[in-house]
Amino acid sequence: MIIDAHAHLGSWSKEEFFPVATADWLASYLDLMGFDKLIASSLLAIFYDFHEGNLAVVEATRRYKGRILGYVTVTTSRFLDEAIKEVEEMVTKYGMVGVKIYSTPLYHPVPMPWPEVYYLHIDEPWMYRIVEKAAELEVPVLAHATPEDCLNVAKAVPDATIIMAHMGNTQIARGDWNKAIMVAESCKNIILDTCSSTVDMGFVERAVERLGAERIVFGSDVPLFDPWCQLEKVKSAEIDEEDKRLILGENIARILRLEE
Repeated sequence: MIIDAHAHLGSWSKEEFFPVATADWLASYLDLMGFDKLIASSLLAIFYDFHEGNLAVVEATRRYKGRILGYVTVTTSRFLDEAIKEVEEMVTKYGMVGVKIYSTPLYHPVPMPWPEVYYLHIDEPWMYRIVEKAAELEVPVLAHATPEDCLNVAKAVPDATIIMAHMGNTQIARGDWNKAIMVAESCKNIILDTCSSTVDMGFVERAVERLGAERIVFGSDVPLFDPWCQLEKVKSAEIDEEDKRLILGENIARILRLEE
């Protein structure tokens, strides 16, 4: 069983560089790779309209029921009450399986309607309320954030499960996977995902050695990263086959209670 725990629906503005990941495209991707399932968040929801983007993910999960699962995405602090309501409704009514928070300053090639998204940090009191809601609903938070911010939130909301996207390899913590491992060592409710531009030899092995394979999940970040490269980071790692099975699907299935 292989489950891609980090995928996206939609377009990253520069369509000449990246594919447009429609629901059909994602389903074809699963077929091509031989994967069983993926969990997608909306790129539209990250940068423009979180409600419209989340509804598009809901439609994709209905179109490919059981194969495409969804994260509900919220970003701007301008609509905090609406964001909390969005999380609850998308999880309880529409079956979203987690929350995606895109945090940290970054460059974007196009203007954004809410510039404050440039400066969002998950380590802020208003963001804690979103994470607390996820914990209440018993769904994980996939956090595109620095290791330090993930640590602070995980300690502040100990009942939450924080999946640190890219193993902490964000725009302002580029390549710092070792710090991500150290942070996860100190806080048991932090999980690391493997997708990133990092190709350092041995980083998967180091994470397994220090955390145990049970604390790591596989993700591709399609359509932004090459999924073959992301998959081979795990498949070619010098770890036990059982550890590979855990990372490639069994861990995220357990976190999402898919076996129940």
